[in-house]
Amino acid sequence: MDDGSYPSGQVFSAAAVVVAAAVVLFPPRPRRRWWLFGAAYTGATMGSRTRLHAQWFSDTLAGALAGAGVCLLLWRAFAPLLEEEAERVAADSLWR
Repeated sequence: MDDGSYPSGQVFSAAAVVVAAAVVLFPPRPRRRWWLFGAAYTGATMGSRTRLHAQWFSDTLAGALAGAGVCLLLWRAFAPLLEEEAERVAADSLWR
């Protein structure tokens, strides 16, 4: 019996971690280099899953698109809160 593996959960997680780390850890300018590393990391995960014959390439591609897409939608939804927090940090009034 096959439980199915569409989309790839491992690649979904890799892409989601890359986008979430970009949003939380890096300011916009250094984030450009992070995207290159993140694409390589997600691509390596995709290649590994495909090379091991654990999943089809389409499964891994769908996982990458879904993981990145979900995080980008959440980033868009929470952007006003992130901007407000950045302004409060700049004004040194985060906890006041």
